[in-house]
Amino acid sequence: MIDLTQERFYGAKSEAIDAVEVAASLELDGFSWQILHVTHGDVTDSYQVLV
Repeated sequence: MIDLTQERFYGAKSEAIDAVEVAASLELDGFSWQILHVTHGDVTDSYQVLV
């Protein structure tokens, strides 16, 4: 899993990322498709990423 706390992550805007939970993950041709629950401040958003 990528470390979103160390990356520039547009979805969380400029707020610090407090937690990342992998809700689903699937390996696809050398890549990993993930659904992440990202908590920043009082908000938790879900994102799909391909890494």
